[in-house]
Amino acid sequence: MVVSRFEAFEQNSTINHLDVDKFNKIYVSTTNGLGIIGNLEDKPQFVLRGRSIIDVCFHDKHGTWAASSNAIFDIANEKEFLLPDNEAIIHGLDFYQQRLYIATNKGLFIRNMGTGKFENLNTRNSALPSDYIYFVYTDTKSRCWLGTKFGEVRIVDEDWQIDHKEKQVTHFYENKEGLWFVSTDSKTQEQEMWLIDHYNRFYDAGFGPDLYQGIFNDFCIDSKGRLYFASEAFIRYDPYEEKTENYTENAGVISSQCSSTVCDKNDNIWIGTAGEGLFTLKFSDNAGKALSVACITEKKPSCHGKSDGVVKVIATGGIGPFDYVWSSRLLSGSNPKNIGAGNYAVTVSDRAQNRQVCSIEVQHPAEIQIEVVELLKIKSSNGKEGKIEIKATGGTGDLSYVWSNGSKKNYIDKLGAGDYGVTVSDKNKCTSVAYYKVTRDKILPDLDIKTITVGKTLRINELYFKADSTEISPESFDVLNELYDFLSSNPSVVVEIGGHTNTIPPHEYCDKLSTERARTVAEYFYNKGIPVNRLSFKGYGKRQPISDSTSLEGRQKNQRVEVKVISM
Repeated sequence: MVVSRFEAFEQNSTINHLDVDKFNKIYVSTTNGLGIIGNLEDKPQFVLRGRSIIDVCFHDKHGTWAASSNAIFDIANEKEFLLPDNEAIIHGLDFYQQRLYIATNKGLFIRNMGTGKFENLNTRNSALPSDYIYFVYTDTKSRCWLGTKFGEVRIVDEDWQIDHKEKQVTHFYENKEGLWFVSTDSKTQEQEMWLIDHYNRFYDAGFGPDLYQGIFNDFCIDSKGRLYFASEAFIRYDPYEEKTENYTENAGVISSQCSSTVCDKNDNIWIGTAGEGLFTLKFSDNAGKALSVACITEKKPSCHGKSDGVVKVIATGGIGPFDYVWSSRLLSGSNPKNIGAGNYAVTVSDRAQNRQVCSIEVQHPAEIQIEVVELLKIKSSNGKEGKIEIKATGGTGDLSYVWSNGSKKNYIDKLGAGDYGVTVSDKNKCTSVAYYKVTRDKILPDLDIKTITVGKTLRINELYFKADSTEISPESFDVLNELYDFLSSNPSVVVEIGGHTNTIPPHEYCDKLSTERARTVAEYFYNKGIPVNRLSFKGYGKRQPISDSTSLEGRQKNQRVEVKVISM
């Protein structure tokens, strides 16, 4: 056996928990963030620096999540979500049926990944035998397990089964035989171990001084079914050969300070300690295999999001022929094609059943991103002063531009009001499309917080309704949005929306129409978030004409909506 310190973690670092994902990446939860190790030779990636992370879990759809004592984190963006009970202390987490289950000292918290809402199950509102939950785990047969202060809970859909209520079920590990549990008897404080297979059959595994000494810390299982027990002694036990091997002489000091242990897919044993850092243990029957495997990306995906990449697996040594088993069922052999971006792992076995696991991250080109450098408005309704200049990044090689007006530069100018589009392409013919609108410069130039005063009334030009209707015409939304931006930027301003008609119809008709039109305008702003107490409306009918109604022009002037400053 060869014992090595993993130097990427400080010698005095505290490891809270160790996990291995299906790609054989090691997740090291520490008191100073989460370390992710791709291969033994690689430097780890660190996330959530400054946080004391206690556990992680994985989901194909929802990604990787981590937990600190009172919060959970989406690793993809390091966003934090606090538990609703600030007295709850998290012990572990895992996904079950698209929801995130969180084990705490205050029961089980369940997060709906769609709504983000938490539900709390405890001894008062559920079948839980104890509010103190040591772990939660979903096994390969889609059973959810809880280890509690009073037994283990098996959850299958809505069916809960509780066993060993007299025991504190504190540790677990799964292999091809099923789920192995270690517990402490609540009365005698003796520790026991049992196996529940994938058919829910129980087997007493026995757990005595030949397997651990002093305080039991943790255990793991390798691919051949051998169990490794970390206590004041470090023991390997082969249940098939009924063979026990004691490695305390070389690993006892580390084992006695073990806070977590895990076996990776190459049968390397990892031991995290409480204050002495991280160690790996390689046994001679694993360390000396001649089989060597390397994975390379032969061809990257041509475009962001496209699945046309190619991976090459190079296997040397060993005794051919080789067998390749990929983490994705869509891949096979030593040279799989049609691969998209992502993490993949392949287990290569030779005729002598030597095996190695190789992980690879296939990266696609950066997505083509388009951002605006300059967008100039026109100064009048018929103006041609508009300009759009953009900057594009990402893709592969040089980028080319094609605008909707035929231009092939990164800008277009001398534009009138209207919509314009641009397509940006790279050398692999990957594209990104963006659309822009050139609008008129400020429609209400007098709507300026520096010049308006209480009592000032402004006519809302270019606000149109369909004839004898309260329906706002689509071309009116530019001026309404301009007024909305002003109100949003100046929260102390209170205004009144006033509706007016021409002087021809009777008062009753004019009063009703002007009120409803003013109400329609006001509701547009209410729906966009302007509070009712900042914006009122009133219909003035035909009582305040600004022109006579003998001509079409005069009638159009009288048919208007105004905004009046009430206070500021």
